[in-house]
Amino acid sequence: MTSVNIGIIGLGNWGNKLAASLKNIAEANLVSCYARTKNKREDFANKYSCEAKDTIADFLNDKRLDGVLIATPHSSHVEMIT
Repeated sequence: MTSVNIGIIGLGNWGNKLAASLKNIAEANLVSCYARTKNKREDFANKYSCEAKDTIADFLNDKRLDGVLIATPHSSHVEMIT
């Protein structure tokens, strides 16, 4: 089976639920995360053994990523996708 490398933007309640769910998928690797708050990024990265990115640009330019889970408020999804 092929594995996929996933990143998560938005590390609050839904970000944590998604990261916890990824642990149950053998083919999914959580490799990076991003949130605006440095402490939140670092705490999340330590909890889920992934790399915290300091900027959204660094996160999106991570060549390891095969996919991104967006766990920010729904009103920001269109902007993030485009």
